[in-house]
Amino acid sequence: RLDLGKQSLKTDFLLIKAYGLEIQSRLNIQQLLDQPRYLASVDLTEFNPRQLMKTLEMESLLPATADKNTLTSARLGLRIIGAADNLLLKPMILQLDDSNLQGHISVNDFSRPAVRYKLVLNEIDLDRYLPPPQTKTSTASPSNTKSTPSARAHPATAPTTAVADNLIALPLKLLRSLNLNGQLSIGKLTVANLRLNEITLGTVARKGQIRLKPLSAKLYQGSYNGDIQLDVRRNTPRLNLNESLQNVA
Repeated sequence: RLDLGKQSLKTDFLLIKAYGLEIQSRLNIQQLLDQPRYLASVDLTEFNPRQLMKTLEMESLLPATADKNTLTSARLGLRIIGAADNLLLKPMILQLDDSNLQGHISVNDFSRPAVRYKLVLNEIDLDRYLPPPQTKTSTASPSNTKSTPSARAHPATAPTTAVADNLIALPLKLLRSLNLNGQLSIGKLTVANLRLNEITLGTVARKGQIRLKPLSAKLYQGSYNGDIQLDVRRNTPRLNLNESLQNVA
């Protein structure tokens, strides 16, 4: 319903069905001609992404995954509040297979976005979504497996040093522009056959200073705690790592 006298536009209920998808939406816009403010909700009911891509004849765009049973269930639910220069997604629900992400995200000043968020993910097994392992077709000869004198002369670089050596290749302009403050919590995470629980990742980034804290997880009867700081205000980035592992079996 459009009312120009009240500068409002409302849709009580909008239902869209296509290609096996069902989208339910509502929209309410106020101050339509002056400084529009809007309230909307979008609910994409559960669907099968693999089946959708097959229906659209776009199966080739699907990534190859180690587990072919992935990408078979998804759902999206959003409540959107915003104006010309700000946006709030609260609540936000995104479900993919066994993973469920909930929380909120806000963005202020689209020209210089200030992003705030709090997100909770119940669980995700990233190994299921990685490409399937490649089958070895040949065996390397002994001569190919021996270390060369030059390789033996250079010891392996420590992880911290490797990270620091690559800092100069970071997108400094982008990192300096970040204005972030938020926290992501994950109940269970599996990656590279490593199983972690109760993960907390806090991020603060402003004026070229980026800090990951709190940064913690439980793994193998032990715990990890970290405080990572990256300073990109100057041409040579500075990285400070403060990490600890306790009682990991």
